[in-house]
Amino acid sequence: MIQRIQTIFLLLATITLACMLIFPLASFIDKDGTLSSLFFNKLIKNNSKDFEQLTILPTLVLFSLLASLIPVFLFRKRDRQMTWCILLIIVNLLLLMVFLIDYFLNKRNLVAVHAPITLTALCPIFAIILDYLAYKAIKKDDDLVRSLDRLR
Repeated sequence: MIQRIQTIFLLLATITLACMLIFPLASFIDKDGTLSSLFFNKLIKNNSKDFEQLTILPTLVLFSLLASLIPVFLFRKRDRQMTWCILLIIVNLLLLMVFLIDYFLNKRNLVAVHAPITLTALCPIFAIILDYLAYKAIKKDDDLVRSLDRLR
């Protein structure tokens, strides 16, 4: 299970998505110089206890994180693994779109002067690439097994 390269890709995708739980996704600096940070589940305003709870983004992050572990344990069922990889790519694309929409809405609402996106915000893109690489490796294994079945 762990010696297969697609397992490594899937575990790395899980780790990159777990980084979204810890680090801020973006920071906003408005005209007054106050700093607001966008985390996966809340928008913290002015570095205080005042925050705005988010709903869709945390749900997608947690679903994507938990769903990226499922194909690791389906190592004997390559067809299901490939299906899960395609599903993960779609969910991560959806996660990226929801994050970008949320980012631009918060940027406009806060009248941000400077709003850099952190490296953590690129985690869904890294996860999409790693899921695609896992899919290609699973497909390669599946083709190899099918070609050996033909030889028998």
